[in-house]
Amino acid sequence: MTAVWLDETRVIRAYVSEVFERAMHLERRMELVLEKLNSSGIDTSEIEAKLNEFSAKIDAAKEDMNSSLALFREAVSLRKQAQADGNVSEAEHSQIAEKLNSSRSFAKDAHRLLREAHAILIDIAKSVKSALRGMGQQVSDAELLDAGAATAIVQEPAQVEVMEVDSGE
Repeated sequence: MTAVWLDETRVIRAYVSEVFERAMHLERRMELVLEKLNSSGIDTSEIEAKLNEFSAKIDAAKEDMNSSLALFREAVSLRKQAQADGNVSEAEHSQIAEKLNSSRSFAKDAHRLLREAHAILIDIAKSVKSALRGMGQQVSDAELLDAGAATAIVQEPAQVEVMEVDSGE
């Protein structure tokens, strides 16, 4: 019988989905700050370029996670088909493992892109804080960034081992 490890894919997928929501919130918050800076006559072109780069990283990570999810579902479907006849052949096992490995790879790429987006976000925050100080306004990191979202991007998900899979999907 084929033992399939789906834990990492599931954990990373759930974790990254939450980060996407936070990233969208942060992106909107930064857009509002940029509007404030623009209305005060401060040149924000450099910050806007960084925000566009941040958005591009988030979009690429979403694409990778969607690919990961599609491959994950294909692997689950293949496993169900293989188990339907009561015997999982070596070829079926290999095909399932290949799909899962590809799914994990896409999920890890998405996680890497999110870490890169986090670095860009920190740089944006520093630039915005500097610009606001130039306006004579003080802003704390908590006001500028949702600290939970900023740190969630770089945390590693917990590993949970699952030997046999009956996903119910």
